[in-house]
Amino acid sequence: MNITYETINILFLLIPGFISTRVLDAVITRKQGDNPGKVVEAFVFSFLIYACVNFIYQWQPLVKPKKIGNIYEYSFTSDFVLLGITLILSITIPLIIGAFIHNDLHTKILRKIHVTDKTSRSSVWQDVYVNEKRHIVAHLKDGRRVYGWPMYYSHNSEEPHLYLFQPAWVTDVGEYVECSTHGILLKNEDVEIIEFMTNSGEDLSQLNGEI
Repeated sequence: MNITYETINILFLLIPGFISTRVLDAVITRKQGDNPGKVVEAFVFSFLIYACVNFIYQWQPLVKPKKIGNIYEYSFTSDFVLLGITLILSITIPLIIGAFIHNDLHTKILRKIHVTDKTSRSSVWQDVYVNEKRHIVAHLKDGRRVYGWPMYYSHNSEEPHLYLFQPAWVTDVGEYVECSTHGILLKNEDVEIIEFMTNSGEDLSQLNGEI
């Protein structure tokens, strides 16, 4: 397969966008997209990066083609300021976007003005554990109940696991029997339902209807 110099030049132009895509994948949990979708995302990131570079400094291609006879040669830019700004933006822009997505900032505003009722996170599982910082009671399939603080939890709702800090078994009469351990790891197939406990002094009536 012959690859034209235009194709190679486009690939070089997309490198900052691909870096941003990988950074975003590292900081948030999202469903795996197809390859064309990743390329489109890299295009969008590259556009944002180059627009910011041009606003801050002065944009020019990082790699420039030069034709000598019938052969194209590529020379990398010697402008290290341009290179540094591009690299910094390739990392900081997806970090900022990732923070918005993880904390549900932009969709929270859209919900307030009734544009949508969606959140920005990948699943209800993640929504609940990010928003509801409280102790839980896990009902196991064998009938036992265990109380604890969800210190760690899987971000992937398809394979959810829970690590409960300072767990205590809950008896049939509602007594708590401490395990005297640091924590307990629960697998998805062992859990039937999960209760989220109210915090001390919490008035649930004031939370009715809030998002």
